[in-house]
Amino acid sequence: TLTALREEYKNDIDIKIGIETEYYPALFADLLDLIRANGGIDYMILGQHWVGNEINERYNGHPTADETLLRRYCHQIMDALETGKFTYLAHPDVIHFVGDTHIYRHHMRQLARAAKQCDTPLEINLLGALCGKHYPNEIFWEIAAEEGCQVILGLDAHAPAHIMNLEMEQRALEMVQRLGLQLLETVPLRSI
Repeated sequence: TLTALREEYKNDIDIKIGIETEYYPALFADLLDLIRANGGIDYMILGQHWVGNEINERYNGHPTADETLLRRYCHQIMDALETGKFTYLAHPDVIHFVGDTHIYRHHMRQLARAAKQCDTPLEINLLGALCGKHYPNEIFWEIAAEEGCQVILGLDAHAPAHIMNLEMEQRALEMVQRLGLQLLETVPLRSI
């Protein structure tokens, strides 16, 4: 459908097609081959909901005080960013760490530094705020501001009603301003 729409409206608008995907180390090369073979996808967004290769793992959004899981989450994301294939990192604060704040700050600072070093923007996810989830996590965004990370606002729309929620957008913009985050208006797409 998207490629047909891109063709139909090619003289009127430039439609880009992207996917949000996990970084599963054992499967990443196969994923890239699959995307390239089918064509039509212009860019990828990293959304790390699981660690390892997902098999026999637990969802990162469930509460945990396990530092090992937090460390694995951060290191898997850092490895993914080093591939240079992801245009931005969606909801980097999706991991629901409920343990010691100093431990959280330590590991998430490493993640933020890696994003800065790889020149990969971080997404403030408006769906998390809209649905009352544990993210956006202001502690993470304080770290991102301190590390000079670039940020974008992302809708993560799972339903049409999510697209134009101006209240959530305004709350996110207030956080951006209050923390001094570097908000981007556009993001250059990274080719697959």
